[in-house]
Amino acid sequence: MTSIAVEKCQSGQLKAWPGSTEAETQPAAFPVRSSLLERAKKISVLIADDHPVVRLGLAAILNSQNDIEIVAEATDGEEACELYERHSPDVLMLDLRMPKKDGLQIVAELMTRRVSKPRIVVMTSFDQEQNIRRALSAGVKGFLAKRSHPQQIREAVRRVAQGESFLPQEIGLKLAESMSRSELSKREAQVLLCGSALLGSWQKQQRDWTSSLHW
Repeated sequence: MTSIAVEKCQSGQLKAWPGSTEAETQPAAFPVRSSLLERAKKISVLIADDHPVVRLGLAAILNSQNDIEIVAEATDGEEACELYERHSPDVLMLDLRMPKKDGLQIVAELMTRRVSKPRIVVMTSFDQEQNIRRALSAGVKGFLAKRSHPQQIREAVRRVAQGESFLPQEIGLKLAESMSRSELSKREAQVLLCGSALLGSWQKQQRDWTSSLHW
């Protein structure tokens, strides 16, 4: 059999020299890794908060993860709506108190004008029960206090990106106090139950991780 000299082309194929009795070309047998494909796997996040320090902190917490990336940051409500339409992020991290348009206005606007409902995590220090309930009733998937632990923030983003709900314990307790009230909506009750279950799982993981540190 005629010996065959082979060279690898820049296109990633193996090319046989002229005169070969084998096929002219064969596909290269190695995996193709694309930065675009790797990027597509990441959870895209839009941060909307009028405080630079908060935006900087959230960006640092989330950008440190290989599966999460910040695609844009908004400083007011109008910019938040514009950037959401431009980037269509997987998750919107939203402050309730924003200039030009507050958080609840943003939620209502995005929910009514889009076929695909946005997945939103509200972050605020303004944690009164009325605002929690209004945000959740409007379609917010998660609710976090700005004092939340970084790992809790990252977990909330991942859960909400998957279509799940996420509520920290202090907010779950506020809603639980309303369970006996007739005005508690079906959605609020559903989110409370789902959020409590997810939180219990997260807290167990934290306890197991902490226990593993004690030799």
